Amino acid sequence: VSFFFVLSGFILVYVYGELEGVSVRSFLRARIARIWPAHVAALLLLLLLVPTARPPLDGASTGRLLTNIALMQSWTPTGEQWSSFNGVSWSVSAELGFYLCFPLLVINWRRTWHWKLFGTLLLVFLLISLGNAGVFLRTEPISEGIRNIPVLNVHPLIRLFEFVLGMSAAVIWERLAARRPSGFAMATLWEGLALLLLVVLMYASVPWAAAAAQQDWVGSAGWIWLTNGGIPAGGFAVLIVVLALQGGAVSRLLSVQPLVLLGEISYSIYLIHQIIIRYAMDHADALAA
Repeated sequence: VSFFFVLSGFILVYVYGELEGVSVRSFLRARIARIWPAHVAALLLLLLLVPTARPPLDGASTGRLLTNIALMQSWTPTGEQWSSFNGVSWSVSAELGFYLCFPLLVINWRRTWHWKLFGTLLLVFLLISLGNAGVFLRTEPISEGIRNIPVLNVHPLIRLFEFVLGMSAAVIWERLAARRPSGFAMATLWEGLALLLLVVLMYASVPWAAAAAQQDWVGSAGWIWLTNGGIPAGGFAVLIVVLALQGGAVSRLLSVQPLVLLGEISYSIYLIHQIIIRYAMDHADALAA
């Protein structure tokens, strides 16, 4: 999901730039049309196939359903609704928040991107401090000394840094594109190194976050952010920039038609995969026969 957030920021700057010649209304209409109909279709599919997901007729359940329809389930300050109904759609809810921020972020973007990236990192530190101070709802312990704080995993504000990091990566890519590595072998080497960096960061994210969490100013809140994107996000940004230069074996492999098709349908698969799993669990005996 962190990769999806970073890639989204990169793609929006790549496609829209600083919204030259595109109105904010047209931008938002196009982005909402991209995510909302599929989200609602997946929600209806869930309610049709999984009877246990259907809400009782009471005010609280109706409110959660309306919040999901409006794609605002990850926006609540305590995070208690983020996994209601089709749980994976929390990330689409966060993405909608990014879309609403994009027209403001992208103003004079190529001159101000580093300040805005730094500002979103400061926002992360502020939310971590508030989380450790007990401002947000906490649930059961995850492990010794670590407690779950859902809002610090799913809220658009805590994940905004990853989106802005992707926007910043697009600026860096623009500057590197004119002097990309010469030759197929050198480009392949850079792509391999970028993949290796990402593997190392993903492998080390949990132990590094656990070590950092021993510091009071990091704590449980910082552990949640570091493990859910804070550490590997930089690796995702580097990989996206290097692959976007399209000079080596990895980027050429990803451009073959079957993999392009998988990329095009990945959003739909993501939205329905949990529904399929829940349906299979509810009908395990019938499917086994």
